[in-house]
Amino acid sequence: GLSLTLGGGEVPMTQMAQAFSTFANEGVPRELVSILKVTDKNGKVIYSYDDPNLVMDIHKPLQYPNFLAIRGKRALSKETAFIISHILQDNGARSAAFGPSSELVIRGKTVSVKTGTTNNLRDNWTIGYTPNFLTAVWVGNNDNSPMNPILSSGVTGASPIWKRVMLAVLDKNIDVHTHVFLKAACAAKGDLRLVYDSDQSYLQGKRWVILLKQIKEVRKLIMRLKIDVSS
Repeated sequence: GLSLTLGGGEVPMTQMAQAFSTFANEGVPRELVSILKVTDKNGKVIYSYDDPNLVMDIHKPLQYPNFLAIRGKRALSKETAFIISHILQDNGARSAAFGPSSELVIRGKTVSVKTGTTNNLRDNWTIGYTPNFLTAVWVGNNDNSPMNPILSSGVTGASPIWKRVMLAVLDKNIDVHTHVFLKAACAAKGDLRLVYDSDQSYLQGKRWVILLKQIKEVRKLIMRLKIDVSS
């Protein structure tokens, strides 16, 4: 009902992060993993979490994630996840409320992000993501008392913390969303030549480099969304 939709429901941060991961992963939610490795007293590895998309050093440039390797049950169609992500990227649409240069803007990067404040200003959220990273930030009082209205707006509570984290993890990484989704629209119509490169993502002159095994899926996505790339 409206009460839940407008901020009346209690939802743990872990559940919020998993819900938003659905949009970042083309409609497939990711289960959160808290234990990556277990060793015995002699250093022998007893357990190691295995995921082809897992990168331990987030400060090194990352390749585009392999969506085919994401495990889990699909919750949304790829088309729906794409549209939601694109809406949450639109800085122009939120500029009237937040201004064109708010804490939600990561210069040079395409990031989907949403803020939220619960009833009586007890909770303030900012959750944003790219295909490689998702950051969820909650701000509130430990005793669940209402916060100062000045400190709990959409861009003065959790957003500055969220932005610092995203700036750090995206520092050495290319703009994944723009490369694969937006520019691939032209490539899907044959306007640009698709070239495979070991880096999978860099612009070389007028040729956009994307992962070859995803070309077919990108074409299907573009055609289904009926994106006009004639220009």
